[in-house]
Amino acid sequence: MHTFCKRGALSAALALALSATPAAAQFVPNATPTAPVRPTVTSIPAAGFVPPASGVYPGLYPGYSSYYDPFGGYFRGVGDLISSYGQYSINVNQARLVNQQVEQEKIRTRRMILEQHRYEQSLLPTVEEVRAKQREIALRRALNDPPLPEIISGDALNVLLKNLQSIQGQGSYGPTVPLEDDLLKHVQVVSPHGGNIAVFKDDGKLKWPLALRDTPFEEPRKKFQELTAEALKQVATDDLQPATVNGMKAALASLEQVLEKNAPDMEISHIVEARRYLSELRDGMRALQDPNVSNYASKKWSAQGRDVRELVQYMTKEGLQFAASGRGDEAAYRALHRALVNYNYGAAQARR
Repeated sequence: MHTFCKRGALSAALALALSATPAAAQFVPNATPTAPVRPTVTSIPAAGFVPPASGVYPGLYPGYSSYYDPFGGYFRGVGDLISSYGQYSINVNQARLVNQQVEQEKIRTRRMILEQHRYEQSLLPTVEEVRAKQREIALRRALNDPPLPEIISGDALNVLLKNLQSIQGQGSYGPTVPLEDDLLKHVQVVSPHGGNIAVFKDDGKLKWPLALRDTPFEEPRKKFQELTAEALKQVATDDLQPATVNGMKAALASLEQVLEKNAPDMEISHIVEARRYLSELRDGMRALQDPNVSNYASKKWSAQGRDVRELVQYMTKEGLQFAASGRGDEAAYRALHRALVNYNYGAAQARR
């Protein structure tokens, strides 16, 4: 067929197809829009009737429909996982930071406790201050008419002696306070070893109190007296035997047992006197065991001096202290106490 003829046939077929399209599909410019047709309500809805929802899904803007994208869901999940891991790292580091802050607060609290303790300790007196205060109180008590037991026990005399030693050590001296020889014969001294040999004076002739002279005490009393005489003889030759000391300890223990057994039938004053004398015997035995006990026998260790100043110097040189008074020596101790008090006041005034 000729080319012109083919073109004519194609044009005719196209015109025929266009003529078969419905008129509604044709575009009409400036046409008035047609209102949508509403359904006609033919009956009244019953109670509980829910009208049908529109064709719009909840949460979406009008005119938009839901669309599911499988690739978008995958990437959203990966993003959520990464966000969760990042939040986990943040939480872990924040927890570590809080833990470090807690540890810092613990250290700060301990430091505050130590500072508070040091502050409280700074308000307390030191050990040396306490000792100085105690010495001051003891000295004031010894100077101001102390009780008689503190004088005859030697405690008040030793407090005054220590204070005078400190004063004389600084080169200060008090007035001359004379001491009679007969007074010093009744004053007993003791070495740092302890004990008191005054009970064995008069060549070991013991002055038993009335309570210990009774019949139940006779056997151990005689035994102790014999061993005392033997011990003093051995001390004079510097040859004290352990068997003698052990025998004296056994006899003394027997006296104490008899005293406890007969105490219910004895007067209170007799019991007190007997126990005091047994305590003096025990101190005498301890003095006998002093390595330098021969100094007592030779009278090297005895109260010496023409006045208080010389007595203090002698006691300081020999390292001696005043021992408790023996029976009947109480008056001498009171006289010596008054002399030491006078010298203390004079020495204190000389230092000013």
